[in-house]
Amino acid sequence: MPESSYALALKKLSVRAYSTVEMRQLLVRAGHDSPDINETMEKLQAYGYLNDVRLAETLYTFYLERKPCGPALLKKKLLQKGLSKDLIQSTLTGYDEQTELQLASIITKKYLLRSKPEAGALARFLQRKGFNRDIILKMLNEHYSSIDM
Repeated sequence: MPESSYALALKKLSVRAYSTVEMRQLLVRAGHDSPDINETMEKLQAYGYLNDVRLAETLYTFYLERKPCGPALLKKKLLQKGLSKDLIQSTLTGYDEQTELQLASIITKKYLLRSKPEAGALARFLQRKGFNRDIILKMLNEHYSSIDM
């Protein structure tokens, strides 16, 4: 007998948090019908098991504290989770230039401990991590003051 959509959702949620979009896609791929999925989604949201706002805040905190990245990469990661653009925008309001500068400095120091790359390599690394051009230039000027930009 196939597993109910609610049981499947609870099993998946016991491992990690899902956005409402991710959970709906998971249930559709598992072959459950729309009325069953809608009922399950309502029940999960009513019990607080599915909460996009809480997920966005948790991911924001995680990426600031554990896996520092720039605002562009953070926004991309939140979009990949299926979170709405409005929710992402409101979540990222606390991510100001000072925060970005601090995170870029932490990442740059860790990167430079591994090796002493050329300025271009550091710039590309920071760009891949989602930092904006002004922050990248500040990091380059701080750590490569003897070279011309």
